[in-house]
Amino acid sequence: LEGRKRDRSCNVEEEVAMGSVLSADCGFCTVQPRFTLKDKERAVEMLAAFVDATRSEAGCVYYGFTVCGSKLFCREAYVSGDAVKAHLENVGSLLQTLLDENNGPASLDSIAIHGPAVELDKVREMCDPLNATYFTFHSGFTNVYLGRESPHSFCTIQPTFKLLKADEFLEVAGNFVNDTKKEAGCIWYGWTISDDKVFCREAYRDGRAVDDHLKNVLGKLGPLLDSGVLELESFEIHGPETELEKVKPTCDPLGAQYFAIEGEGFAKFATSFF
Repeated sequence: LEGRKRDRSCNVEEEVAMGSVLSADCGFCTVQPRFTLKDKERAVEMLAAFVDATRSEAGCVYYGFTVCGSKLFCREAYVSGDAVKAHLENVGSLLQTLLDENNGPASLDSIAIHGPAVELDKVREMCDPLNATYFTFHSGFTNVYLGRESPHSFCTIQPTFKLLKADEFLEVAGNFVNDTKKEAGCIWYGWTISDDKVFCREAYRDGRAVDDHLKNVLGKLGPLLDSGVLELESFEIHGPETELEKVKPTCDPLGAQYFAIEGEGFAKFATSFF
């Protein structure tokens, strides 16, 4: 389950050279911190400072926040473990203010780091004190080229499964990847694994592309759930509020939670459709 290790001997600036392909196999790093909002108004006021500070980072692929009720989530990705470390160092003082035990407007619920095993090893020393969970890249693809800023308006599906029969899942995981490659609106897609947890990292152009994907894969996913290979633990959709409304007829029966984009964000990539 550890996945494939990838050789990344170049520095952050080299990795984000204009027009370079972002880990075509979906082997980049994502950081997924979740917060509880104790004072939503004050916390939201601080988000722009995080975005402004992160925008200048050479290794950041996209960055922005989503909100569901009292829960705050940061959507963020980086080209490597070194870029993750650079980001955490960059926003360290902002995080201290946000999470201050006495006067901070938010508290950290959890943080997960997803990426190739060799990249996860680079961030453990910094992230272990945060009680981070590490999800190792297994398989996937991207339709992303770095080097041009685009809107932070895409949609992400974030399902987490309990892995009950690992061998049976690994036999078919690649089929989901191959089937999703055929979808015109998919930006990236792939599996990461942490012990008995499986996560699918996936992004789409808009709500319609999310809907198209779910209709494409639910017929294949159902048998895995029914036969006890996987158990769905949580299912979230993140994106613009107008796009979330489009997917509710399909996603409500799945018990989806909807996280709407809050404030400004950015993406430093281009695809064939934006």
